Amino acid sequence: MRTLRWTIIVFACLVGIWLSVLLWMARKAAIAGSYSAQGSWGSSTLVLRPDHTFVQEAKFLGASAPMKINGVWTTKGRSLLDQNLTLKPFVVLGPYQRGRMVEVMGTSFGPVLLTGLGIEVDTGANIVYRK
Repeated sequence: MRTLRWTIIVFACLVGIWLSVLLWMARKAAIAGSYSAQGSWGSSTLVLRPDHTFVQEAKFLGASAPMKINGVWTTKGRSLLDQNLTLKPFVVLGPYQRGRMVEVMGTSFGPVLLTGLGIEVDTGANIVYRK
């Protein structure tokens, strides 16, 4: 019984340390950087600068030239381990409005299912920018 109690305590401590590390990695200061995404639709790069500006370049399969836009990004709080981001404007990568520029895109930055940190722009189509 005593061994089980210590095992539970050690496990809880390890989980606490792991969550603390994830929270630290997903802090606002860690968001800026260069990200890339690839899929059956093509490829894209997203460079978030520390001054809250960004450059997005998207190259769709079958397109003659890449689309390139400049914009601004802001944070809108967090939900558990993720930082909520807003990108203005944004070129949609998902299947329904692919290649269309929208004025505002809500995204999240944080841990992406055992693959490191990323920015999820379309969870339904599994489109994630990875650092």
